[in-house]
Amino acid sequence: MVEFKYSIFYIVLMFTISVGATAQQQSTDSLEKLLAEKSDTARVNIMLILGQEYARTNPHAAESILQRSISLSDSMNYKEGLAMSYMQIGNLKIITGEYELAYSNLIRSISLFRELGDVHNTAQALLDLASISNRLADYPKALEYASNALILSRQTEDLQIMAMAYNLMGIVYDNMGNFKSALTNYQKSLEIFSSENDRVGMGKIYLNIAIIYNKTGRKQDAENLLFKCVSIGQEFNDARLLSIAYGNIGLLYNEDGSYNKALEYYQLSLDMKEKIGDKHSIMISYINIAGANFQLGESTLALKNLNIAIKIGTELGAKRELIDAYEMLAALYEQRNDFPNAYRARTQQMALNDSVFGQDQMKYLADVEKKNAINQLESENKILRQKSIIDRLKIENNRFIRYYLLIGLAFAIVLIGLLVYQSTERRKNSRRLDEANHQLVAINEQLKFSEGKLAESNMAKDQFFSIISHDLRNPLASMVSFVRIMKRDYDTLSMEERQSLIDEFEKIVNRTGNLLENLLMWSRSQTGRLSYNPSRFAAHFIIDENIDLHEASIKTKQIKIELVPESKQAEIFADINMLNTVIRNLMSNAVKFTPLGGTIEVGYRINGNDCIFFVKDSGIGIEKKQQEQLFDLGQAHIRTGTASEKGSGLGLVLCKDFVEKNKGRIWLESIPEKGTTFYFSVPLASGNET
Repeated sequence: MVEFKYSIFYIVLMFTISVGATAQQQSTDSLEKLLAEKSDTARVNIMLILGQEYARTNPHAAESILQRSISLSDSMNYKEGLAMSYMQIGNLKIITGEYELAYSNLIRSISLFRELGDVHNTAQALLDLASISNRLADYPKALEYASNALILSRQTEDLQIMAMAYNLMGIVYDNMGNFKSALTNYQKSLEIFSSENDRVGMGKIYLNIAIIYNKTGRKQDAENLLFKCVSIGQEFNDARLLSIAYGNIGLLYNEDGSYNKALEYYQLSLDMKEKIGDKHSIMISYINIAGANFQLGESTLALKNLNIAIKIGTELGAKRELIDAYEMLAALYEQRNDFPNAYRARTQQMALNDSVFGQDQMKYLADVEKKNAINQLESENKILRQKSIIDRLKIENNRFIRYYLLIGLAFAIVLIGLLVYQSTERRKNSRRLDEANHQLVAINEQLKFSEGKLAESNMAKDQFFSIISHDLRNPLASMVSFVRIMKRDYDTLSMEERQSLIDEFEKIVNRTGNLLENLLMWSRSQTGRLSYNPSRFAAHFIIDENIDLHEASIKTKQIKIELVPESKQAEIFADINMLNTVIRNLMSNAVKFTPLGGTIEVGYRINGNDCIFFVKDSGIGIEKKQQEQLFDLGQAHIRTGTASEKGSGLGLVLCKDFVEKNKGRIWLESIPEKGTTFYFSVPLASGNET
């Protein structure tokens, strides 16, 4: 049935494209004839229409016409034509993947549109900038541009721009993995397109929603929406909508294992994208085709298509898609046992990941510093304003004194009256001075409080950067050393030595991964970007899950693990991700400080309205004075484990923060050389939570 649909769609599509091409040729011929007859601004407007027409079939001709439009508009000081020409060239450069030129032309158009007071086209150009940032994986910037466009559209009640802004924000959230926010924005866009009976707009939203459905396992819903998009695309001869819909239908077949069928749709999508000339979309098609080739065992074809995709992606700077391409390339080389090339591909993939992550972090730190600088300037301005008031009062007071003394010397008769008046004025001024002094005292107290908070923040920041510079640098240096040893001495090492090096490398990678996870969670918690999302779940669930997670390290140290569950099943109401982090850190510490052949007990018990979890080990224990520093980042006591495992001191700080966010508390009992028991409490589910 699906194959039949495919054949019908293909026949209809070829017919509509043929008819559309004939009609377009007639349209452009008529416009070329008009262009020769018109002059001045009318000539510019015809050039803009021709530029739009040629953009679909002949980008080179379109750019040539638009450059002529710029020259003519500039010579006539026709700012409307100049702005529209820059924006159309920007859109053309997006299609051809020349993002720097696209950005510079769009910025020029925005400047002119703002000067002209053209809110609609200003918002449209901002959406084009958001599209560029999204393709370059600069998601914060993409959201900023789209949000600004949305604000402008609300001011003018421009429903078209509003719907496009919501759609683009949904795409960015989808790329960030935030499917809930993506669907919320898509729904808002769909409501607007539906109210305007804009079927092409609705088709684009259906397509984007189908992509999320596919990612979240709703395959049948995704397939229904995709074929709905194909129907709309054929009805309105929208090649771009059709090309993307066919590509995503190919993804559905690929995930179901129908790789030959997937290739048919991928190729159909690629053919249409090449006619459009959208390099970014072409690159995605080559990656998809390579994936199907790989699954069919056609490694040579897969390698060829991947190299084409990587070449295009490198030209465009499309980091997000290049990550996927290099990941597939590494898997392909590994299948061929070509480990040097596999290693190079993995290195490229990791470098791109680090690039995207590093940019976000630097941006975040820059924003924090900027906000601190603004707050500092505001405080200084308040002090300066108060000083200015005091100085003016002093000057006014002295002026009054000199004035009344002169009057007193000249007119002795009115001396008493003047003295009374002077005394009254002095009392008023005194009250003003007192009020100003009280304000200064209050401001000084506030500054002292802010200074204390800033000192605490700086201490936490110093510790944070200390962890990054020390605890990340050492394992990374170790990994580099292991790689160099393996590269240099691989042929001379015995199998046992190679395995030993690989095992040690795995430990370092796992430890570094756990540290990065804790650093990221702590950073998000401290900056308020980690949301608290409680739900009902069984208490034993997170215990079972984390025992499985630590199974390898438990077996390595021959540790006996004992579950001590409450006989009564307990449901708790808490954020499951936060509690997973707490249990994982406590169990990791227990394994770290328990000697070879030791014992760890994990369980929970019900105490009133609380569920108390505990992790008990038979390890080295903790001295009393050190126990008081365990949950303080600035005073964290870092120790090595019984097998020389290293830590950062951040895990227990994170545990305390997460437990308190879940309305609980954490404490411990420890006897040196006997062992340690960590407890933490969370509320039981009361039956009213949802």
